[in-house]
Amino acid sequence: MGSHDWNDGYSRVGIEGKGESIWLGWFLHATLMRFAAISEQIDAEQAAAYRRQADDLRLALEANSWDGAWYRRAYYDDGSPMGSAENDECRIDSLAQSWAVLSGAGSVGDGRCRHPSRAAA
Repeated sequence: MGSHDWNDGYSRVGIEGKGESIWLGWFLHATLMRFAAISEQIDAEQAAAYRRQADDLRLALEANSWDGAWYRRAYYDDGSPMGSAENDECRIDSLAQSWAVLSGAGSVGDGRCRHPSRAAA
C-alpha cells in the first residue's frame, strides 16, 4: 500500500512497505482476468497463468479480508486492520465492498456479494 492508496488520503498506512490494500487486491484480480481474456488469443499458457494468479489472489482476499459483516479496507504495516468493526474510523469502506462485487471475485455462496451477472433468473 505504501504511503497512500490510489488517490486517497491514507498517508502512512503502509509507509514501511508492509501495508496491504484490500480494494487494490480486488482491482488487481479484475485486471488479471481481463488480461487473461486478451492473452487467450495470443498465448493460452500465459492466459492460464493470469487466471491462476487471479484465483490465488481471490482465495487470499476472502481468507484475510472478511471482518464478519463486511470487507476490511486495508492492513497497516503492523498487521492491524483498517475498516474493521473494531476501528472507530473507516468502517465499511465503500471501495473494498464495491470492488469485491465489481471484480467478480467477492464471495457469492454465502451472500457476501451479489453479482448482477450471477443473479438468478
